[in-house]
Amino acid sequence: MRRIPKLGGLAAVAVLFSSTSSWAQPVQSRLIYAGTQASGVLRSLDGGATWEETGSPSPPAGPIFGLAVDPNAAGTVYAGSIGVFKSVDAGNTWMLLNRGPAQPFVLTLALDPSTNTTVYAGTLADGLLKSKDGGATWQTTGFPIGTVNAVVVDPRNSSIVYAGGPSGIFRSGDGGATFVQNADVAEVNGIAFDPRDSATLYVASSKGIYKTLNGGTTWVLLNCACVPADAAMVSIAVDPLNPTTIYAGGSNPSLNAFIVKSADAGSSWTPVNSGLVSEQIQSLVVSGTSVLAGAQGPHGLFLSGDGASTWSLGTDAVLNGAEVLSLAGPVVPSIPLITAVFNSAGFQPSIQNNSWVTIRGVGLSSTTRIWDPAREIIDGQLPASLDGVSVTINAKSASMYFISPTQINVLAPVDAAIGLVPVQVTNSGKVSLPVSVQMQREAPAFFVLSPPNQNYPAATQADGTLLGPPSLFGPAAVTKPGRVGDVILLYGTGCGPTDPPLPSGRLFSGVAVATDPVTVAIGGMSANIQFAGMSAPGICQFNVVIPSVPDGDQPIVATVNGQTTQPNLLVNITH
Repeated sequence: MRRIPKLGGLAAVAVLFSSTSSWAQPVQSRLIYAGTQASGVLRSLDGGATWEETGSPSPPAGPIFGLAVDPNAAGTVYAGSIGVFKSVDAGNTWMLLNRGPAQPFVLTLALDPSTNTTVYAGTLADGLLKSKDGGATWQTTGFPIGTVNAVVVDPRNSSIVYAGGPSGIFRSGDGGATFVQNADVAEVNGIAFDPRDSATLYVASSKGIYKTLNGGTTWVLLNCACVPADAAMVSIAVDPLNPTTIYAGGSNPSLNAFIVKSADAGSSWTPVNSGLVSEQIQSLVVSGTSVLAGAQGPHGLFLSGDGASTWSLGTDAVLNGAEVLSLAGPVVPSIPLITAVFNSAGFQPSIQNNSWVTIRGVGLSSTTRIWDPAREIIDGQLPASLDGVSVTINAKSASMYFISPTQINVLAPVDAAIGLVPVQVTNSGKVSLPVSVQMQREAPAFFVLSPPNQNYPAATQADGTLLGPPSLFGPAAVTKPGRVGDVILLYGTGCGPTDPPLPSGRLFSGVAVATDPVTVAIGGMSANIQFAGMSAPGICQFNVVIPSVPDGDQPIVATVNGQTTQPNLLVNITH
């Protein structure tokens, strides 16, 4: 029988996952949401280091001026725009909370931390609204002025609510039924509590920064000599780990953004603007040792890892041109929170049994590592748990390869189910809510080379040399183009049933041939397939002969029983 070249066993899994972007690095597991001018709501799973899009509200929302996250269920988030939108799955899907034919323009949101059903919405012209049923119905409150720029609920006594707008700061002691105004405070744009003492609050206003030590009975305008006299303070945040540290941001009439910092609870202030290039600081969040500043203007998000001494522009592609108007978080969920499940190779939202699957979320693990084959693969059985972290897909145990706070890579169990199946993560005995994913008979995808070369599939020459343009990785690895007529080996996952059928979560010897029809096209021409099947747990291998196509990058796509691999992949060819 002809020998089939392959990258076999555990080596295949290790090499392919080290070359694909579905690998996650150690991160802080903190969930932050960002509301933008025109890009909806963005989401960070790692305290602001990286960002991703969430689902699109329907009907489409306008600018997202207000955000609020349920502290008891981090996947529940409210977004204020033309009306209030709500998501219960960390932003994957949204619903408009209908208040009737005329939706209010919502500027700010706050949740009662003692319950997950009471929500306050400050509006542009309809005053302060309140819902006691998670946004299903809304009532007006006793707030007497039309515009509400900021609202907060006392974390120790939910009957106490502070709301502010053009006419200053107002306090309610009866859950918003009535409000009392303090006329000594100028137009209010932001409010923040001292986390040690809820009677101590700070207000960002049109005239500077105010502070109260007695729950709003009296307010003092702090001495911020470093702030331009014509500047307006728009946002304010207190460091929850060091509450004597306060950050405040805004702009002057020339639309020059600035941020000031106090390290002594507001007694003195220092400008911290190095690296800022924007029009106005709209929102501030302290996330562990980092500070995030949302900005109105072409540069939407700034990050600092040194206490705001220096700022750098957020570089994720989803932030390009996204004006960040609001920030909410960080939130550390009390149970694991799954935000996405997808094919580990092509990142499509459909998976296949006995294929590699990636789970994204927050609080998925307290450690970051891959399996230890010598210790954790016993008699050929792959591990079902790593450091107290396990996954079930359709109530069956998956095999664990990689765990981290925000990402897990697993081998799906063998299962005949087709359609939506539930996925759950258990971390140290805490079980996530189930998230549904589409299970298919085939879900083919090629693994891809690591950034910035993700247009090229993970593939080798017959001698093991990586397939790709010369010097693709520089001196780090040797790559060379494929020659017309040569055999190349392509690696992926999700190529359908095999003969023989393979056991669930176990190593195996030899290969298993794909039983469903497989085709591979390179440069639009059919390639001769010498082998298609599985050569290692969850790893599909395609040995194909390069057809006669022109030199250079040529598109490649594999089709398994009508299901195609991801688009826009290329192989580099020469004669």
